[in-house]
Amino acid sequence: MAPLGAGMAALATAVLLGLAAVGLLRHVRGFPLRAAVLCGCWMLVVSLLYWHSLANTPGEAGRYRVEAERVAGVIGDAPLRYVGDSLAQHPDLEFLFFLRRIVPLVKPGDLGGYRGQHAGPVFAMADRGERWDAVLRAARFEFVFDFEDESNHRRTLWVRDESIGWIEGQ
Repeated sequence: MAPLGAGMAALATAVLLGLAAVGLLRHVRGFPLRAAVLCGCWMLVVSLLYWHSLANTPGEAGRYRVEAERVAGVIGDAPLRYVGDSLAQHPDLEFLFFLRRIVPLVKPGDLGGYRGQHAGPVFAMADRGERWDAVLRAARFEFVFDFEDESNHRRTLWVRDESIGWIEGQ
């Protein structure tokens, strides 16, 4: 977890010790309801400190977020599909959460009609491997970059655009 810093840690310690001491004093003097409320306040402070630290800790999700933002920065609003034979090759859901879009499946045989009504570039992502590289090159897609959408799962991003020499029907 991310450290709070010396000043914040000292303040948090003082607040927690103060709440515990006053709660104990209320309990000993015969005010259990007040002691219970102070215990609840103590738990709230501990929870807030924990959530603050957890939210500022880089973890696995941070890596997915960076990769998803990199992909989103390149594709913008252009169509994106993932190339595969089945839904089992679907991108990781955490990656898609940070990508903020739905990415439908396109089968290799359907890549020719993928452009549809869109006049600009279209993007495809696929598992990293010679098979998918060959399929996408045959459909006149150009390699953009590799990325990772989950632990040790490499994918590639490809683009097809008329401005790089692709003409529908060729």
